[in-house]
Formats: sequence, C-alpha cells, structure tokens
Amino acid sequence: MNKFLRAVKAGIGAAAGSSGPRRYQVAGRALKCPMCGHDHFARGEAQLHSMGMTFVGLEWAQKEATTLACAQCSRVEWFLDAPDEA
Repeated sequence: MNKFLRAVKAGIGAAAGSSGPRRYQVAGRALKCPMCGHDHFARGEAQLHSMGMTFVGLEWAQKEATTLACAQCSRVEWFLDAPDEA
C-alpha cells in the first residue's frame, strides 16, 4: 500500500507542474482536507459521464468537474463549480 501512495503523490506532483499545490477557497471559506487538515491541493479536471451519452459516443459533451487532491494525504475532493484560488 505504501508503494501505491508514493505513486499517487508523485502523480499529484507531476500533475501540479512547476507551480506546485496551492490553497483554494469555496464560498469564501478556506478549503482544508477533511481527512488530514492540510490546506494545499493539486487541481485537476474530470469529465462526468452518463451511460446514455457514452452509449451514443457523446462523452465529450458532458459537464466537467474540478478535482482537488490533497498534497499531503492524496484525498480527492470533487466540485461542480471550480473553487477559487486563495
């Protein structure tokens, strides 16, 4: 399991690029990881698929969600509206 977590953290670091993890806020409140309390996250995007749209080959037309992965414990939080950078 440790090997897996190291790989996830390495992936987060690579996905964050040279700028590294950042702080974010949602509805005017600073975001903290509910698991470990850390306040730096790597931002990502994920498409939300439905079976019907996948069946007809229109996945690209689906809405995207913003993901924030905790830089310390790797927990991923999903947001339909993109959080603001703090």
